[in-house]
Amino acid sequence: MHLGGKIMHSLGIVFVALVVVLITSVVLIQYLVYMPIVLLTYNPVFIIYHGIVGHLCLANVAYYYYKAHSTNPGNPPNDSRFSTAPVTVCKKCVAPKPPRSHHCTACSKCILKMDHHCPWINNCVGHFNHRYFFLMLFHTCLACLYVITNGYPYFAKSWGIRPRQLAAGGSWYSFTHNAIIYQFVLCSAAALPTACMVIQHVLLISRAETMIEVLLNQKEKILCKVEKRPFRNIYHFGFVENWKIFLSISEEHPWWCMFLPCSPPIVGDGVNWLNHEDYKTLDPVIEV
Repeated sequence: MHLGGKIMHSLGIVFVALVVVLITSVVLIQYLVYMPIVLLTYNPVFIIYHGIVGHLCLANVAYYYYKAHSTNPGNPPNDSRFSTAPVTVCKKCVAPKPPRSHHCTACSKCILKMDHHCPWINNCVGHFNHRYFFLMLFHTCLACLYVITNGYPYFAKSWGIRPRQLAAGGSWYSFTHNAIIYQFVLCSAAALPTACMVIQHVLLISRAETMIEVLLNQKEKILCKVEKRPFRNIYHFGFVENWKIFLSISEEHPWWCMFLPCSPPIVGDGVNWLNHEDYKTLDPVIEV
């Protein structure tokens, strides 16, 4: 690994540690500050609601973040799977590179269906963890909205409290005041960029493109326009089918599984890419 890759990897460790600390702080505030309020002032229906929704948000964020961070995005294999796949040669790896694969300078290796390298998970986003990365963003956005909407009344009250009132209230009163403001500001600051990334990936997935491919396809569209020939993304099977493939939706794993922490088999091996007519015959491959 070259110097730039080592620096990126080291920064990635810091970013992952920061994410863990921030998530832990939000969870602790929920338990220490908000849970007593819910238990003492809410009726049983709302207590059950917050108990289920709050813990489901936590489970989904923790699970999909762990999976996005720990799952190998996939690397070009050295076996017979190349026999049916058109390949090029990576100039940096000096090894076969299947379609949709790209070399990551931070990881110093080629990644199957590479989307981008994300320092926040200290990992590349590729074929075998792209689903986890998107659902991590999706559930993080939902969790932030849950905290913001439920915490706003308490934030509004805390924001108007003066320092003299804080001093008179004691240390625990000051802690809860600062914790409520900290949590609301943190989740508000995280919600906007996360929502923007969710929208960006929704558009890309709907067109069966990665962040790298959208740039390559833009150049190809310009070339096709100059040469007066039609452009077609051969991996685009239509809005519904693209999402079925990406989320690994099947009879065993219906669409609502995306709202639960689960790991359905990823469709395809990341090496051989099928056309619109025969992709349904592909056997799922579970990442290791």
